[in-house]
Amino acid sequence: MLRHSTYTEIAVLLAIREIETNGFYGHSFKYDDNSITQQDILKELILLPDDFWDYNQRSYHKLKPIAEKNSIHANVSHKIVKQFLELEPQPIVWTKKEINDISYFEIIGILSMFETGKDSVRKLKRAVDEGIKVTLNWKEKIIEIRSKSEIKEHIIPLLTKDPDYLEDFEEIIENEVKILF
Repeated sequence: MLRHSTYTEIAVLLAIREIETNGFYGHSFKYDDNSITQQDILKELILLPDDFWDYNQRSYHKLKPIAEKNSIHANVSHKIVKQFLELEPQPIVWTKKEINDISYFEIIGILSMFETGKDSVRKLKRAVDEGIKVTLNWKEKIIEIRSKSEIKEHIIPLLTKDPDYLEDFEEIIENEVKILF
């Protein structure tokens, strides 16, 4: 799931929860299927792109000490591990650019592009669920977004005027699974 970007956020949460609950057993002196799987999972988590962690900061802060202690077993270069450990997730600011990008996906009418826009809204919802402060900087007005109702009130109406698309975006906000530690 991590490699194919299928519900990556949920897969990350579950992987971190598994390691926190049962400990890291991917040590190289335990070379069974479970340890190899856990080594691979840790490697995949470390290799996720930096911007993924901007929207999943709580998960990053839970994973960082695990990676610090066990990354030697993940078969990842020291340079990449160092880059991961030194990462500082950035604040999330939605501006005219983010809004226009999603609006453009609707205008060109290609379903896969619209799905990309829906994924952006899903990521935003995930960030809010994690307690990350999201800022909307729209027409010289700064609005802090801290809840799904604020996403629906301030961001969704900017994305489209089409009632069907509005319904799709609102459905994402309502139905996206909220999993927290």
